[in-house]
Amino acid sequence: MSLENEKFVSAKLQTKKDIKDYISGVYNEGYTKGLSTGIVSLDPHFTMRKKELTIITGLANRGKSTFLFYLMLLMSKKYGWKWGVYSPENSPIGDIIIELAEMMCGMSADKDKLGRMSMARLDKSVDFITEHFFFLEFEETPTTSDLLREFERLCYEKQIDGCVIDPWNDLRKPDTAIMYDFIYKSLAAIRRFKTKYDLHFIISTHSISAKSRAVSDDGSTRPPGMYDAEGGGVWANRSDNFLTIHRNPNSEDWDKTQIHVRKIKFQKLVGTPTNDDNPVILAYSKDVCRFRAFNPKTMMYYDPLEEEQQPEQTLPLIDIDDIDDDMWHDTNNL
Repeated sequence: MSLENEKFVSAKLQTKKDIKDYISGVYNEGYTKGLSTGIVSLDPHFTMRKKELTIITGLANRGKSTFLFYLMLLMSKKYGWKWGVYSPENSPIGDIIIELAEMMCGMSADKDKLGRMSMARLDKSVDFITEHFFFLEFEETPTTSDLLREFERLCYEKQIDGCVIDPWNDLRKPDTAIMYDFIYKSLAAIRRFKTKYDLHFIISTHSISAKSRAVSDDGSTRPPGMYDAEGGGVWANRSDNFLTIHRNPNSEDWDKTQIHVRKIKFQKLVGTPTNDDNPVILAYSKDVCRFRAFNPKTMMYYDPLEEEQQPEQTLPLIDIDDIDDDMWHDTNNL
């Protein structure tokens, strides 16, 4: 075999000082653990840590993108995270921003809906979103290299904290490439990229497993597993974290979004996978594109996007004879 035309890459050799400096830092300051998502029931299983690659899969129209954008918005509101986003299936971009504004406010922007948000509130929400979400548009379907080049530009120009590809299936691959090889090489490049630029990288991909699409007698479908994603096991093998988002639109629990945490590579730092029969459940409201999460400590649902969670209170009992008649006519008390 001739090595005459081979392209070589150089390797960095870690010195004893490099290694000792790293170990000293860990010993004195501890490992960098994942940040809370704000969803109490999800945090024991999955938190957000930079330099990691998270894969999200699920069947079509089961809430992958909605949950993903909700998670991004939580991180932006809690920690000021900025995102580079390639989401060609969710266009035009103005519609995505309106949906994010509805999530943020918990109110609809639709003129035909009662109680819709004011224009001033919408404008304030849009200001926040456009300062934290940077959407990429291409005239032609980009390659992985095209996308990483633009994400790199956002790292320098906008100091982004995370990158999102939603969905992966909308990237251009070489005509002669085998799908497994294409995904493997692309993920290798993405892994180097998220480490170099200190990012959390999220990719959503469709599930194509016929088994996971099977409908049972009650109208429900089985949540896809790690190896049901289009492209096979390479996603599970190359990811740090792997989540399945699932919903059963034809069942009584159509509004319950299931989050199955299938894989966590660094469990001491990020969380532990959920059991197959015990996913994290979020209650979804279609009108405002927003979730309510269950807090097992209080045994109540709450809204993770509320800026200040009010402490749970037990209201005092009131004797009806003590109520002033004027109270019933005071709209401030309604």
